[in-house]
Amino acid sequence: MILLCGIPSEAPLAMVAESLDQIGAQYRIFNQRRFGDTRMILEARNSTVAGWLELDGEGIPLESIVGVYVRLMDHTKLPELEGVDRSAPEWRSVRSIARHASAMV
Repeated sequence: MILLCGIPSEAPLAMVAESLDQIGAQYRIFNQRRFGDTRMILEARNSTVAGWLELDGEGIPLESIVGVYVRLMDHTKLPELEGVDRSAPEWRSVRSIARHASAMV
């Protein structure tokens, strides 16, 4: 499975998704604007990374992800965070997800 990370309506990510559809590849999209609905657990074991990603209620073992296309926007510019205090849980969540997504590459 391939994981696409970003905003699905942006042209580059949409084109990649369309191309994957055309070849029948399995993929899932982490919609950055829905960061609050996403959960990730990372575990480092014996020089490997394992864990679990929950997107839209679907649990995905990280071991099943064979490729990642990351096109995240600067999380400080997300409209969902406008006016939210930077010490709020939402900020911690989006920063954590951005770090983890970058680490998967």
